[in-house]
Amino acid sequence: MVDKDPGQHALDLAGDPAELGRVRGWARAALDGVPGVDPALLADVVGALDELASNAIRHGAAPRRVLLRHANGALRVEVSDGSPVRAEYRAPSTDGGRGLRMIEAYVDTWGQTEHDGGKTVWAEFALPPS
Repeated sequence: MVDKDPGQHALDLAGDPAELGRVRGWARAALDGVPGVDPALLADVVGALDELASNAIRHGAAPRRVLLRHANGALRVEVSDGSPVRAEYRAPSTDGGRGLRMIEAYVDTWGQTEHDGGKTVWAEFALPPS
C-alpha cells in the first residue's frame, strides 16, 4: 500500500479473486471519516470498486492497482491494470456481462484511459458540500 497524501490511497492487487474482500475492507478503512461519505455513499463506492477490481483481476493483466482520491467535492476510484484491452459492455450471460451496467448504477460518471502498458478504468462520485 502506498499513500501519497491524506486524500489519496493506493493498493496493489495480485491476480487472485480471493483478495476482493481485502480490497473492500481497505476501501472502507481509507474512507472512514472522509467528510460527505455517509453509509449509503460508502456502499456505492465499495460496490463499484469491488466490480472494477474484479474486472481487473478477471480480464486484466498485472500489474494491477487501485487508487482512491477525494478532493474538490469528488471521490474518484481508479483501477489500473497491464492489459491494453478496453473494458466493454458484453451481453449478459451466466458467465458475466453485467459488470459495467452495475458500475453505472453506483456512480455519477465513469470512463477509461489508456496508458503505456495498460489502462485505467475510473469512476467518480460527487461528495455533498461540507
